[in-house]
Amino acid sequence: MSMGSNSLTYAQLESLSNKISHLLIKSGVQAGDVVGVSLVRSPELIATILGILKAGGAYLPLDPEYPAERLKYMVKHSRVDKIVVQNELAAIFSDSKAEVLILEKMNLATASDLKAVIDFSKIDLAYVIYTSGSTGNPKGVSMGHKALVNLIQWQNTQTIFKSNSITLQFTPLSFDVHFQEIFSTLVLGGHLIMITEEERLDTYSLLKILEEKKVNRIFLPYVALNLLSEVAVAHNLIPSSLKEVTTAGEQLKITTNIRSFFKKLDQATLYNHYGPSETHVVTSLTLDGSPDLWPSLPTIGKAISNSYIYILDENLKPVTPGNEGDIYLGGVCLANGYLHSPELTDERFLQIKDLGRIYKTGDIGHLDSDGNIVFLGRKDGQVKIRGYRIELGEIEL
Repeated sequence: MSMGSNSLTYAQLESLSNKISHLLIKSGVQAGDVVGVSLVRSPELIATILGILKAGGAYLPLDPEYPAERLKYMVKHSRVDKIVVQNELAAIFSDSKAEVLILEKMNLATASDLKAVIDFSKIDLAYVIYTSGSTGNPKGVSMGHKALVNLIQWQNTQTIFKSNSITLQFTPLSFDVHFQEIFSTLVLGGHLIMITEEERLDTYSLLKILEEKKVNRIFLPYVALNLLSEVAVAHNLIPSSLKEVTTAGEQLKITTNIRSFFKKLDQATLYNHYGPSETHVVTSLTLDGSPDLWPSLPTIGKAISNSYIYILDENLKPVTPGNEGDIYLGGVCLANGYLHSPELTDERFLQIKDLGRIYKTGDIGHLDSDGNIVFLGRKDGQVKIRGYRIELGEIEL
């Protein structure tokens, strides 16, 4: 793992994350606790995530780029007792009731680097990510280990890189795709390339990094992918090692920019993933071969392993193929629910005879003749910006 001149070997990452886990346990973190994380992009950020998980905790991303009021709400609503921050960000949480643990002051040099002994048998909470809520307040999605393990196991059956991959870590921690980027790479012993926030937002610089670092894989929201394609084609700056591009977060459109970009790449594959924060990835479509033959508006594909997608009518009965209906999701992919919000959890996560536990997405679609799901949009006023779900009620407030 590297970021500029700063790098960590797997042995160093193991040692550092073990030390962080011991210090968290010493500070009072117990199995099942939610721990806030507000760190700038760095290898130490990855070590902290691993340290929280090794302590038996779940991590809550607290993006320092978020408005102060949103962060205050997330800290209060989640009831976190500990927040790991860098010194430069500590002031953001100065009035919080949670204990602020400054990474630079955590006595890492003297901490044990032996793996902590934790009973994980009854723990099924890996992270909490807050997503936009219709009432104006964000809601915390509690995602369990089983769903995420299933995702990574499936993800790593799809990639051509079974070892020695080079993946760019593009998405912020507050966007659930970060989990795929990080853990699908680490599990297979790949090289994770991290970049600064400035580099992430400068598309020309990003393209240069992709070429210089010989990046093989990247995960991008549709808007970022389209912009990257436009800049790459305009400047003839084509990352020659790029073989796999995954897009998620919003509806994919194969624009002229994207088509031209992939024609210039050497046999690269585009994966279109679908799944809200409440499930992470549920369906996938693979686009390969000649980009000239790709549809302008691709489907969202078919369900991944151990996950299910249903098109139901208003009576929760399956509609016939080709007919429009509401999209519901089921299987191991489902989140545990919404943190400290049992009524909302019961409203959106339903127990249905013959189908079991399913999640009501609020999306609509239909099944095509090939068994792929055609996404038709939202039933409500929710919109997406760069992959983030935004409820208009939250903007109005």
